[in-house]
Amino acid sequence: WLNAGLRRIVLIAQDRLTARRVRALLEREGVLVNDETGWKLSTSRAAAAIDALIETAAGGAYYRDLLDLCKSPYVFADCDENERKAAVFKLEAALRAASVKAGLPRIRRCLLEADDDGAKALGLTLLDRVEAATTLLRSKPASLARWINRLLKALEALGALESLPQDAAGKALLDLLESRRNELAESAALFSFAAWRDWLNRELEAGNFRDGSIT
Repeated sequence: WLNAGLRRIVLIAQDRLTARRVRALLEREGVLVNDETGWKLSTSRAAAAIDALIETAAGGAYYRDLLDLCKSPYVFADCDENERKAAVFKLEAALRAASVKAGLPRIRRCLLEADDDGAKALGLTLLDRVEAATTLLRSKPASLARWINRLLKALEALGALESLPQDAAGKALLDLLESRRNELAESAALFSFAAWRDWLNRELEAGNFRDGSIT
């Protein structure tokens, strides 16, 4: 149809998964699709970055969660991209060499014992920022609105609030958090970290976004 000159083509898929696969296959061939179905926020890379942050806080900085967080394209957006990648590579190499599984103090120690270079210095700085972010999420029970505030401050500490709004899903996610924070501002019910996490997962699963950049 495209080769025949047609430009107004509608594809109807029975479920979101099929729609995403078709869109990915078409875009691989250079065909852009205006997807009116949208996706669940929970399946986006932006949600994966937040999940990595929460997993790092919940699991005592388990090394896989920590590396997933540091490799996210949304965090440390205020750093030079090549320098950030070199620092994360240095961190991963140090972790594997020392066989360290978890714990920011132990992870920091193994990085300190690695060969000294610029990547090492930046890696230590990134660990400091991860510690500041995760500390905000390892707090006593609070209202949902306050938990959202803590999450936003944690994302700010990681430099993610600069990059998330530049992504369609990231902007939709932040808009959802802002909307819920305003709606729940007067609620005094207290939630533990685990209960708030369950609530957030349900919100992201129910949330939807569309990529409005394609016309």
